[in-house]
Amino acid sequence: MAIEVSRRQLMASAGGVVLGSFALPPVSADGKTAYVANPDSDSVSVIDTTSDKVADTIAVTGDPDTLALTPDGSQLWVGQRSPASPS
Repeated sequence: MAIEVSRRQLMASAGGVVLGSFALPPVSADGKTAYVANPDSDSVSVIDTTSDKVADTIAVTGDPDTLALTPDGSQLWVGQRSPASPS
């Protein structure tokens, strides 16, 4: 999935891509915004790092897991957890 950062909207989705997990959330180049995946609520939180408060929440599909911000900060890529297989 890709989120257009300036509009905080889901742009595209490509199923089946698993990127793995990172310990630190992506932060904008100016350090004022961080992004946090919320797999239990199918959303991504936009954090204002100057106030340490949630500035916005972006709804996404699936279980968001891994986040990656493009170098120019225009897109936030969202990886999803692999669906659990029934046993």
